[in-house]
Amino acid sequence: MAPMLPDIPRFSKCYQCGAVFNVELCEKTESEHESTDRYPEVSLPDKEGLMSAIENNIYKDNIDDEIYLRIKLWQEMNPRPFQINETVMLEPDENYRNNAQALLKLLDPDEDYNLLIIAEIHRNLSEFKESLASLAKISDITLKDRTKQIKNACKKRINGVIRFQ
Repeated sequence: MAPMLPDIPRFSKCYQCGAVFNVELCEKTESEHESTDRYPEVSLPDKEGLMSAIENNIYKDNIDDEIYLRIKLWQEMNPRPFQINETVMLEPDENYRNNAQALLKLLDPDEDYNLLIIAEIHRNLSEFKESLASLAKISDITLKDRTKQIKNACKKRINGVIRFQ
């Protein structure tokens, strides 16, 4: 979890109609005219909106967009601890498992950052052996601290969200 980093969403949800759409594909206009006040407001899609967007192939077979949506759904489905030492054990349901398995198939295991995500997904699914195997392949020294923390969680058989320190 990195609450200090801004999240510039690629997909938003319309308050009026509930549609989830790719912000990057929208026409960009600037106006100080008050007619823009009547445009509908947008927000980040919630879990149901993300699931619907994935089911309806809103990403139009763009792998990067599908990965983005699936990571956001994965994050939305994970219960977050409020205290640094608090851990909420995860009990993945069918929707969680389906999204996690689909995400694992999409991520390129030749990239170290993806290996970190792959390891974390396996850990969330209580597949600790697979998580440790993915972590062992990471060579990027900048990921050393996160790798160590995920490894420690695996050894303690913790599958819930952990706070990176």
